[in-house]
Amino acid sequence: IGGDLWIWKYPEITKSYLIASDPSRGDGEDYSGLVVMEVESNEQVAEFKGKIDTQTFGRMCVSLGMEYNNALLIIDNKNVGWSTVQVDLEANNTNLYYSYKNDPLWDENIHLRKMHDLKQKEDMVPGLTTTTRIRPVLISKLEMYFRDFGVLVRSKRLLNELKVFMRLGGKAQ
Repeated sequence: IGGDLWIWKYPEITKSYLIASDPSRGDGEDYSGLVVMEVESNEQVAEFKGKIDTQTFGRMCVSLGMEYNNALLIIDNKNVGWSTVQVDLEANNTNLYYSYKNDPLWDENIHLRKMHDLKQKEDMVPGLTTTTRIRPVLISKLEMYFRDFGVLVRSKRLLNELKVFMRLGGKAQ
């Protein structure tokens, strides 16, 4: 894909993976991006950053998810992200992340417990709904994982993004 997909490690059959993705329209200033992480070691194994349309990006997410042992696929569903989520739904991916509708807080222990207790998907929406309420929690969790679990980042693109990430007026940007 024009050299925009970087792979450091190919999938190992005994490993679990997750893919976190952020779609964009593909024709503006913003880039679509995804990171493939090996779950147990918190190691980045692949990354994409490029300008492609939401449908192509969705197909790439599905393909990489299948290649990486049916990886948990987390797609930001805000705005144009719905188009990418739709591609994944049409592919009948059984490992798509779902967000809870009208959840007052975001705690992974509560969400994991709910996932096992949940009987109806009507209480959920496909993809990760990144709202102004959830965004600070996500950033806080990201900081915690880097500090407490030793995340291994292989990408100079991602490292450069992290270097310019700062808080301005109390908001992470």
